[in-house]
Amino acid sequence: MGTFIFGIGFFAVFFGYVLFLTDIWHYSTRSAGFLMTPLAICGAVLAPISGRVVRSHGPGLLLFPGGLLVAAGGLWLIVGADSTPDVGGVWLPALVLVGSGAGLVWPCLFAGLVIDIPRERYAVATGINQTIQRTSTALGVALAVTLLGTTRGAIGIGNFRRLFILSTVCGLATAALAPFVGMRNRSPGEDGF
Repeated sequence: MGTFIFGIGFFAVFFGYVLFLTDIWHYSTRSAGFLMTPLAICGAVLAPISGRVVRSHGPGLLLFPGGLLVAAGGLWLIVGADSTPDVGGVWLPALVLVGSGAGLVWPCLFAGLVIDIPRERYAVATGINQTIQRTSTALGVALAVTLLGTTRGAIGIGNFRRLFILSTVCGLATAALAPFVGMRNRSPGEDGF
């Protein structure tokens, strides 16, 4: 459930943020791609650290703060983003929050699914998780298109605020799942963790 909820929000945002940069702030596609890199960098830096914490404390511990970071990034954009570009004051802080949250959340969600699974069933569990993630990706992009769509003319900042709200809600929902994701029925060190 966590992978599904977080995946919808994350991939809607990932798709929608590029459109925000090109349609509202009028950056080129190349510049928009460059401005998306903080999200990936933060995730890449924090994911290995998150993995080590998950190994020793279980996947639920970092899911809560990770979800809150994603929600805070969405809230930052709800409050701060308008039609005037503000990379340093609005964009970078929001992407650092969302990227850091994603770097904490994804390892927790992946580990939460397989942590109690016997080794011989890892492939099936991982396949199911990947299917859920791919489904949430498709639904997230479709939801972003729906939230951003308009029949009344040009797309505006109000359309994107709906997307920022989705990011905030999915971050909060992911944080709320933290108590339900954890190590069950296994002792530390079992199954290679």
